[in-house]
Amino acid sequence: MNSFVRLQLASIVGSLVDFSSTWLWVTVFDAWYVGATIVGNILGGTILFILCRNWVFKKFSGAIPFQAAKFVLVFAGSIILTTLGIYLLTHFLRLPYMVSKIICSVVLGLSYNYILQAKYVFV
Repeated sequence: MNSFVRLQLASIVGSLVDFSSTWLWVTVFDAWYVGATIVGNILGGTILFILCRNWVFKKFSGAIPFQAAKFVLVFAGSIILTTLGIYLLTHFLRLPYMVSKIICSVVLGLSYNYILQAKYVFV
């Protein structure tokens, strides 16, 4: 199984954590969907980093702090793009926030996230 397929599977796991925590914050704690999106992204991103390092790219020898710093840099960009996309789709197109989140997650997962993780973070 190549790294692209493994990353997509790892992203599904990270997204499940992300989406469920976003839903929990909005539904149970009555949080604003943008703030809940950020919390969900951070939790899902933490799981994704662990899976990427240990299973997707199998980069055990690299220094964890250095890889984590590069991952956080890329992931911060992803959070900004995801949050902005969700806000624009939800606010202006009136899509439900979860539909907006799915659209943004798929688009960024297949493009931005894979390219930068494979070519920058886990080289």
